[in-house]
Amino acid sequence: MSRDDFDLGPLTWVKGEIDQALASVLDLAVKYRERPEDISPIRFMLTHLHQVNGALDMVGLEGARYFCQELEAMADELGKQELQASEEVIAVFSNGVRTLSAYLDDLVNGAPDIPLHLFPALSALESVQGKEPPDESALFFPDTDTRAPSDIPFVEMDDATLLGYLAQQRRSFQRALLNWLRDGTSEPIAEMRTVVDAVAQSQRLPMNKTLWWVAGATLDAIAQGGTKAGLQAIRIFRRLDQQLRYLVEGTSRPTNSLMRDLLFQVARSEPVSERIKQVRARFELDDLMPRAELAT
Repeated sequence: MSRDDFDLGPLTWVKGEIDQALASVLDLAVKYRERPEDISPIRFMLTHLHQVNGALDMVGLEGARYFCQELEAMADELGKQELQASEEVIAVFSNGVRTLSAYLDDLVNGAPDIPLHLFPALSALESVQGKEPPDESALFFPDTDTRAPSDIPFVEMDDATLLGYLAQQRRSFQRALLNWLRDGTSEPIAEMRTVVDAVAQSQRLPMNKTLWWVAGATLDAIAQGGTKAGLQAIRIFRRLDQQLRYLVEGTSRPTNSLMRDLLFQVARSEPVSERIKQVRARFELDDLMPRAELAT
């Protein structure tokens, strides 16, 4: 479903309660700023944020809920006095609350649900707490229940042959990865691309087949320079190798977080291959990206 087709009904039913709760959080933040030695306002702030979190979960706004959870975690640190209540900290926290409120207002007024719009405020929250910069994919929520096309070839093998075949493919992937780490050229990535396609064709389960089909698009993007992945590429390659290990062990367990990371790189990439175009269309990735970020 396109994010332009987001059902406003459930949100409008709880929007008044959310607005009231967020306004109370802002009022309590003012009280806390004036008397930071008194942490009693924090307890009430946490109650209100928890209520907002539950409402956002109920209406299916995953990105807004994630952002609210970060606000709640920051308030919890303030309450435990693990985070100093400086003017800057309170200002950034309050701006985060206002940003979330404005984002929900925009949704009610017809804007599409694109949580990446919350990323600058999320970065500010993490920065003022001295944390590592967050990954943008934390606010990227594609429909990971979508499956690859049914016409992807399937190569039938018995269990023993399949495990041996997968072990061979993993060795090829690792060899190419090592070559890429040494010289950074695109040729080893092309070799990894061949591996993931071969693995996709060996998978009977639609979930597994989809993961490796999408991985091919991600590798296309990285190999042809059409992605902003940067150091994320190393993490993606190593996580794919881990998934290959699970397959060889017969304990395959693809994760939503890996699928989201793969799809995020495809969403940010130039449409330099047919596979990228297919994945972007099938998962409706263009609907999840701010227009300024969208590569065409």
